[in-house]
Amino acid sequence: MKRTLLLRQFHRNACRGNSMLAVLGFIAVTSLLFGAVFTRSMNTYRQVSHIATWQESLRAAEAGSEVGMGELRKTLIDPTAFSTWSTTAPDGTPLPNNGRRLVCPKLVHGGEGNTDLDAAVTVDAPPELVDGSGRQWFRVKSVGTTYLPGAARVTDDKRDHDLRHLSFRRNPKTQLAVSQPQAARVVELIAKPTSFENAIVSDLPLLINNYKVVIDSYDSRDPAKSTDGLYDPAKALKNGDVATNSQLIDAGNATINGDAYTNNGQITNGANISGEQRDDFYMELTPIPKPTWTSYTPVSGSGNMTLTGGPKGNPTRYKMNNMSITGTEILTFAPGSPTGESYVEVWVTGDFKTAGSGSIVVQPRTNVEIFLEGNVDVKGNGSFNANSQPGRLQILCVQPPANQARTMNFGGNGVMVAAIYGPQYDVTFGATGSAGTMWGSLTGRSITMGGTTYIHYDEALADTGYITDYKVRSWFEDNK
Repeated sequence: MKRTLLLRQFHRNACRGNSMLAVLGFIAVTSLLFGAVFTRSMNTYRQVSHIATWQESLRAAEAGSEVGMGELRKTLIDPTAFSTWSTTAPDGTPLPNNGRRLVCPKLVHGGEGNTDLDAAVTVDAPPELVDGSGRQWFRVKSVGTTYLPGAARVTDDKRDHDLRHLSFRRNPKTQLAVSQPQAARVVELIAKPTSFENAIVSDLPLLINNYKVVIDSYDSRDPAKSTDGLYDPAKALKNGDVATNSQLIDAGNATINGDAYTNNGQITNGANISGEQRDDFYMELTPIPKPTWTSYTPVSGSGNMTLTGGPKGNPTRYKMNNMSITGTEILTFAPGSPTGESYVEVWVTGDFKTAGSGSIVVQPRTNVEIFLEGNVDVKGNGSFNANSQPGRLQILCVQPPANQARTMNFGGNGVMVAAIYGPQYDVTFGATGSAGTMWGSLTGRSITMGGTTYIHYDEALADTGYITDYKVRSWFEDNK
């Protein structure tokens, strides 16, 4: 009996031992499976975090480049632009090419993984980016940096690390040690200065109310597209584009040898438009700031007079209360030296008026910019910069005080060879007269055209006129 009980107890203990071994074996196998899954999941999570952080670093770099472009555009209206930027590199050495550098404030956001974005921006002016017109293009270089969560380890797929150039110990570009694992991407923009790129541009609706209006183009720089730098009907081109930031162009059945653009709008009476008709246009019309000159020559704004120019780096400056040319009066702008180009700047604090056969003469080798604060009223049969290029006479209308309207009225049968830029001015052009002619470009807040008017856009103005904006001409990511 006792022996039987002992055998039964032994059997029960043996069964318990086998069960324990089975459980332990199951736990071991499950642990191994769980460990493999966990390790795989952590690698996948780390890889996903690296991918997301890598993508965010590009966003940071692009944001920095936008900051650089914004500051570059700011130079057109604000003399304090770049005043808070550094002129030295991180190691304290001066930046080449008149460079300016800014480390943007850190951006912080919520969510998993990386939450910090940094950007460092450099804007410089390499000498090789001076174009044939003598204009300086600019380079905007932005480094966007984000930070990798977790330990400084690559994922199982080493190709992923090679693709993304992550920095765990050192930056692969600079070979400098990093304080924490990070991803950095570099974008570089080339910014081109631009001027008057269209024959006519308005902010509000563009109304061309007469079928006798004719718009075309030429290029004063090219003998195949002009004669002695002047408009030649036999060489006329079809790049006389018209555009508006509004939703309406009433073309009035005018002959427009070029394209017509609205901002998500419509073009009516456009049967005689030779080029494209599109609705995807928008152009920021940069205001002209009021001059802040402290050194200038005060002159009368009426009567016969001759104003001479100076060198490009030191133009001769004149200031007048009003500019009034009536009767047979002639205002002449002349070169200040027997050779080379001369430059004149005129600040008119009041109105610009003409009547009769009064004229403005811009002599060869002379370039004139008129900064105008008042209204424009041009009548009569006078000529303005006749037998010359529009780029040599630029009328730049200063931004008026808030809630003050400004107008431009052009009538008569005269000839105006000029680039006219008044983004806050309401323009009425050619409403009277029978054969007004303009060579150049016209920009206004609103533009209404009528009568018999001929507009010949000089394509050279896009590259040689007063700089109204900077636009991105190339973008690439530096992956080297």
